[in-house]
Amino acid sequence: MRLTLFTSSTPRVGVFSLMLSACVSLLTGAEPAFQRPGTLHTATDLDAAHARARSGRIPWTAAWDALLAEAEEFLSQKPSAPVQYSVPARYQDAEGHQRERNRLSSQSRAAYSLALASQLLSRSERPGDQERSERYARHALSILNEWADKNRDMGADADPFVRRETALVTATSGGGLLIAADLLYHHPAWSEKARQTFLSWIREYVLPATAIKTISYNNNWNAWGNYLSLLCAHLLEDPEIFQSDVALWKNDLFHHIVEDGRMPKELARGGGRNWYTYYALLPITTAAVVIHNSTGENLLEPGTRTGDRVKAGLDYFFDNLKGHIYRSLIEASGDLYRDEAYMEWNKGSRPVLGNRAHTGWVHPTLFTTWEDMPVNHPPVASVSGPEGPVAPGTPVRLDASASEDPDGGELTFNWFLAGERRVDEFYEPLLSSGDLIYFREPLNGPFDIYFTITMLENTDMLVGLQSSNRSGFEWGSSSFQVNTNNGRFQVRDGNRYRALEDISYAPGIPYQLRWSVDPAAKTYSVRVREMEDGDWVHLASDFRPRDGNDDFVDMAKIIYSGREGALIQDIEVHTLGKNFPGPVLNFTPATPGEHVVQLTVTDELGAIDTRKITVKVEDHLP
Repeated sequence: MRLTLFTSSTPRVGVFSLMLSACVSLLTGAEPAFQRPGTLHTATDLDAAHARARSGRIPWTAAWDALLAEAEEFLSQKPSAPVQYSVPARYQDAEGHQRERNRLSSQSRAAYSLALASQLLSRSERPGDQERSERYARHALSILNEWADKNRDMGADADPFVRRETALVTATSGGGLLIAADLLYHHPAWSEKARQTFLSWIREYVLPATAIKTISYNNNWNAWGNYLSLLCAHLLEDPEIFQSDVALWKNDLFHHIVEDGRMPKELARGGGRNWYTYYALLPITTAAVVIHNSTGENLLEPGTRTGDRVKAGLDYFFDNLKGHIYRSLIEASGDLYRDEAYMEWNKGSRPVLGNRAHTGWVHPTLFTTWEDMPVNHPPVASVSGPEGPVAPGTPVRLDASASEDPDGGELTFNWFLAGERRVDEFYEPLLSSGDLIYFREPLNGPFDIYFTITMLENTDMLVGLQSSNRSGFEWGSSSFQVNTNNGRFQVRDGNRYRALEDISYAPGIPYQLRWSVDPAAKTYSVRVREMEDGDWVHLASDFRPRDGNDDFVDMAKIIYSGREGALIQDIEVHTLGKNFPGPVLNFTPATPGEHVVQLTVTDELGAIDTRKITVKVEDHLP
């Protein structure tokens, strides 16, 4: 069964869509040329991106490393397609909505990043790169083939809200499957039979979801449907659909964005905040690039009616609604429009990676073409100290004054001296949403947190850590998170929940969790065990903060969100050393052995460099 968005009882099609076939020839412009690859990236784009990535220059090398790291991660992503894919309405079943969105977005992002990495590596003559390219391509193709072979339903639910929600998620999160197919279209490992099966799947089950492009919302739903439809039409080599979509993009743009750059529908839905504006500008800009790659018509060209209107929307967004999770849109748009202010804003955050839930600007830094891009060079830590062993009780001076910032900015210094240990114990339980426990003093060195958690029932809850520079009880201000979901423990890594092992819990049984946190490195690990003779099991190892860039300065409190269905108690914070500010550290080691000191040098934009210094202390020195 295919997705059906509209029936006689749901007359949502706008007047424009009814007249579209009569006026396509007047609005579309050039005939599309369906090159392979040619949706979001052309062969020319890939050649240039590979050359920049291999040039050794910042930030392209860092963007290249980030892509390869993501591709390696996604090799463990098993192909997983449901026979029937259905997404509950977000405002009726938020948990189910997120679960089903993640199901598609994780597969889509994996296929896209693997295919992109494969294409770029295939251009390399370095030893091992061709084999690595082949490995990535075959895994991406296994994901594509899984969906084409197994899935036979995208949203065929009796509830019209569920059908529409499924269509929207398919448009926002599923496009990576299509872009991956475009990138690997002629790969030898993809047989003609498998490729045709995939194209049939697009026509039968994906294309119907794009009907949201004509519902009378005049908001991001239309933009996402239009974007997905363009991808479908390109892969299916259907000029009629493609040209209709070009006409629709041109018409809808001026409903989305008014003359002063505001997006009234998105601002109203978002309470004046930035989420929905970003959510609409993302498909508008990516669709324009797909159109340009296929027809040569640049709808974003400055000085044109469409180009200036999109730029007005981006400028309003940039001037009024900044937020770090929107950096990928600003990065791509800064390159498209050659806007120095946009590029300067991202100066300290490259490489920029896109939201994993959306098939939009996923690896924008890698494709940025500015030769003189504003770049924040990381600081260089330098330490002088004793050249050999010292005797116990000898004062030691470590001097980092020679450290430098290549960009000439001010540096801050932090030394971490291992070896000291302090334990803070908290016995008051956390019971319900809004509970906080404050540490006796904020921690900016590595530390462990132990606590006992008893799930009194199967319920959702979250436990997180918050910095002293954040205020209030709000999950957007927490950095490290553990949650329970559907009877399992999970951990927040970047923008998504996952766990190294699938650990289920039983209500009424106490479990002990241990967090090992390194604020300077912005990493943390989590272990869990049953209190009665259970073995420690790794939930997370060197995970990143919830968005990868939280601007915390330390850790100061534990916050809890959930109903009174969980009991958290016996909290212990074990500090593993002590921190000292300033460019010079003076200390006197009292005992023989190796005393490890870590220096962290931070520039004005938050980039760091670290050095570990080992001071040897020996008895009976000559």
